[in-house]
This record gives sequence, C-alpha cells and structure tokens, in this order.
Amino acid sequence: MKYSGAILLLVMLSIGLTAQTVIEPSAGDGSQDNPYEIASLENLYWITASECYVPDPDQETRWSSHYIQTADIDASDTINWFEEQGWNPIGYWITSLDNRPFTGSYNGENHSIDAIYINRPNNDGVGLFGNVEGATIENLGLTNIDITGNNTVGSLVGAQHATTIINCYSTGSINGTGYVGYVGGLVGGQLDNSHIVDSYSSVSVGGTGYLEFVGGLVGGQSGSVINNSYSSGSVDGDSQVGGLVGTQVNSTINDSYSTGSVNGYSQVGGLAGNQFSSTISNSYSSGIVTGTESAVGGLVGMQSNSTITNSYSTVDASGEAGVGGLLGYQSNNSTVSKSNSTGSVNGVEIIGGLVGVQESNCTISDSYSTGSVNGNSQVGGLVGIQVSSIINDSYSTGSVSGQSWVGGLIGAQSDSSTFSSYWDMETSGQTSSVGGEGRNTDEMTYPYGTATFVDWDFNDIWAEDVDYDINNGYPYLTDVTLSLEDDVIEVVESLTLTNYPNPFNPETTIKFRISVPGNVELTVYNIKGERISKLLKEFKEAGEHSIVWDGKNDLGQPVSSGVYFYRMITPEYDRVNKMLLLK
Repeated sequence: MKYSGAILLLVMLSIGLTAQTVIEPSAGDGSQDNPYEIASLENLYWITASECYVPDPDQETRWSSHYIQTADIDASDTINWFEEQGWNPIGYWITSLDNRPFTGSYNGENHSIDAIYINRPNNDGVGLFGNVEGATIENLGLTNIDITGNNTVGSLVGAQHATTIINCYSTGSINGTGYVGYVGGLVGGQLDNSHIVDSYSSVSVGGTGYLEFVGGLVGGQSGSVINNSYSSGSVDGDSQVGGLVGTQVNSTINDSYSTGSVNGYSQVGGLAGNQFSSTISNSYSSGIVTGTESAVGGLVGMQSNSTITNSYSTVDASGEAGVGGLLGYQSNNSTVSKSNSTGSVNGVEIIGGLVGVQESNCTISDSYSTGSVNGNSQVGGLVGIQVSSIINDSYSTGSVSGQSWVGGLIGAQSDSSTFSSYWDMETSGQTSSVGGEGRNTDEMTYPYGTATFVDWDFNDIWAEDVDYDINNGYPYLTDVTLSLEDDVIEVVESLTLTNYPNPFNPETTIKFRISVPGNVELTVYNIKGERISKLLKEFKEAGEHSIVWDGKNDLGQPVSSGVYFYRMITPEYDRVNKMLLLK
C-alpha cells in the first residue's frame, strides 16, 4: 500500500513539474469516418502522450488514427513542459530499429496552433510531428512557433515518408544544432513520394551547427514533389541552402516561389541550394542571395542532371566563384530553358548574368538575363564560363565589368557552341565575346535588326514587346511570369492596402484605407501584367473599406492558381500588392 502510494506521488509530482495535462477527445473514435475531435491543447497532448498517461488506446494505436481539429489552439504553455524542453513530437525516429511514425491523418479544418515551443537541441526528428509515414496532414496553420532541434527539424514535420501535406502554413523561427541538418520552415526532410501542396512558410530558418540542407519550406527532398507553395522567411545555413528547399534529389518543384533572403557558404540558391536529377518549372525567386564561397545562384546554386524551365529570378546574387543570376553551377547534362534573370550578380571569378558555370553537355535555350554583372575574371553577360556545352536562342543586355576573360555574352569558352544568341554592346559596355553575336540596342529592340533573333520562335516561345511596356522593347518569353510594371509601380506591403487570407481559395477580402474622399480604382492583374478583373471604380468616402475578389476574371470565369497583383489608385496613392491563389 505504501509502495503504491509512493508511485502515485511520483506520478503526480511528475505531472506538476512538466505542467502538461491529458484530456481525451470528447468526440470521435479515430476512424476515417468518425475521427477524433481535437479542440484543446490537452486533447492535442493526448495524441502524443506516453502510455504511462494514456494506456488505452496505446500510443501506436493513437499514432495510426484519424483526427480533425475543431478550434484554434493556444500552445503557449508548452514553454513550461518537460523541464522547458517543450512539446514532445508525435511520432519518432531514433534508429531503424527504434522507429514509430505517425501513420494516420490530421485535418486542421483551417484552424491554427499558436506558439508551440520545442527546445530539444540534441534530438533528431523534431516538429509538431517528429516522424510521419503514409500520413496526410492538411488545412492546418502553425503560428509564432519557436523550435530548436538537432537534425531533421521542421515546424510541422521533422521527417516524412510517403506523406502528403495540403494547405498548411507556419510562421515563427526554427533552429538546428546538428551537423547533418535537414532543417526546413515547414518540413525538415521529405522522401519516398511525399507531396507538399498549397502550403507556405514564413519562418526564419537557421541554426548554430554546421548546417547542410536548409530550406525556407523544406530542408531536403528526395523522390518527392512541392507544388503551388512558397516561403518568405530568411534562411541561413552552410551548404545546400535554399529559399524554398535546401536540396532536391529525383524531385520536382512546380508553380512555387520564395521571397526571403538566403545566406550560406556554398551551393546557395534563392529557390533551391542544390538540384540533382530533378526539375523546377513555373517558379521564381526574389530577394537577396549571398554565398561566401562557390555555386551561388538567384534561383538555384548548383544543378546536375536536372532541368529548370519557365522560371525566373529577380534576386541580387553575390558569392566568390560560380555565381549566376539564375543558376550558379550547371553540370552533367542539365538544361535551362525559357527562363530569365533580372537581378545584379557580383563575385570574383566565373560570374554570369544567367549562369556562372556551364559544363559537361549542358544546354541553355530560349533564355535571357538583364542584370548587371561584376567580377574579376571569366565574367559574361549570360555565362561566366562555358565548357563542352551549348547555348541556343538566348541573349543578355546587362552591363558587364571585369579584368580578364570578360565578354558581352560569355566570359570564357572551351569546346562549346553558341547559336543565334546575342548581347547588347551598348548596354553591356562590351564589344567582344568568345561566343554569341554583338548588336546595338536598336537592333535588339523592336522592330529588331534583320540579322538579329534569326529563326527564333515568335509564335509559341517568344513575344514582341511592340509598345516597350513589358521588357523595354526586347523580346520576352510568353510562358514565363514577369513582374508587374516593375519600372512604374513599386510593389509594397502597407497597412493601407492588404488582403486576407493570403494565400486564398476560393476568395479573399481586400481591405484598404483612405484619409480623403475621392475616386478609387481597384484592378487585379496576372503576373504578366495582363488585366484580370476590374473590381472597383467609384467614389469612396474617407475611412476603411473592403471588397471580396472571388478568383474570377471579368467574364466570370475562374482563374488558375498562381500569383496575382491588385493595384489601387486613390487620390493619395497608386499602390500594388501581391496575393497567391492556391487550388
């Protein structure tokens, strides 16, 4: 009797010290047709609690069950749990023999979990879910997270296998302390045919260790897909560091973008740090990318046996060697097509407006760069150095400066070919190049010279900028997104013009404030600058106003997923903001 009492006292003392409480969900049985209903932090802890606290159903059964969240949850008290180690992740992976993933489903029903705290710097597989396999997580937001782990660290999931994440997001900060890394704003590492769809992260991602595979959304992905997603937080790491993904292997990124600053040592990219046997399409990056060593790119740091198509970068990129406005280092049968870069590029050697290094049977086609390029040696308006590779139907217009091996289109070249590709001798300040053909500005802008853009496809790939209002008269790519009136209107964030939710589906509310009465115009554009819908054109009194956009054009037809701009003209300002429709 005394022995039992002592055990009870220890259990009660343990509960008091850790400050967490278990409450079984009041509804549901965990089946797909009748999932457990999670309405509080105590319900949420019931999922992950050890069998000391919840012996029936056991932990393995709870981690294979189905859940829906029925209310927003305040998780700020987790900062006091487990001697300030915080939340204990659902599902774990320690070794291949000590592995218990979450295999069920969790539907947040568009609710959020706020201020979840984890401080487990020696643990791998850290997040709300530590390890998941064959699971589905959807419609869930994590806000104001503060998470620290060792390796494989994410806000939502540390490591996921054959899992799908749909319509989820996170905000806050994440830190990794390990030497392996795999640290991401939403997911640490995803593999085995996993998918992230319609999701985003606005998390500051970094750490104190020698961190590889660090990404704004995902640290690293293998055999997996990211679709219709984005990241906007700052990302800091060492090697293979990307604004969206640190590294991707046998994987795909579609219709996605990143806007945060990215800093690292090598293989650093605005969207992805490293790309191996993978594809990036219809995606872009903006912001600033800085690498202290090699393979630094506005979109991708390093590419091998991979493809980039219909994508662009407006990033200002800088590094030591192998730096490009779109791609730092291209190798081993890789391809860049129908893509462009507009940001400035700075470095010491092997610096290119589009690609720094192009070698080993690689191809660049139907692409261009317009940003300034500055370096010491092997500096080119399009490519720094080209070895055993091909450039087709491409051009550059940015200023180019360097000390040796400097060219308007290509800085240095070996055993390579360039076909129907040009550089602007006037804007570049360069009259020679080891590859390509120099033209003056009049010959490269509409209506073009007779010997310029010979045999280019102006039906399906290129378009003529007849009015000089899209690309300053130079040809532009019909399938690649372009900034909206970059030289005319500043895209800003402001309390005077916002929309919520963002991303949205199927509708969003645009709110604005004016301090003086007057005529107000509100118009939605696609990312090419084409008008989609005139939402408002009428007199408004001073004060706060709102209007709903239902994701349809002026003809009442639903528009596709993607980035859209809304422009408001009032007596006080002419302003543009950005929104993302995800379906």
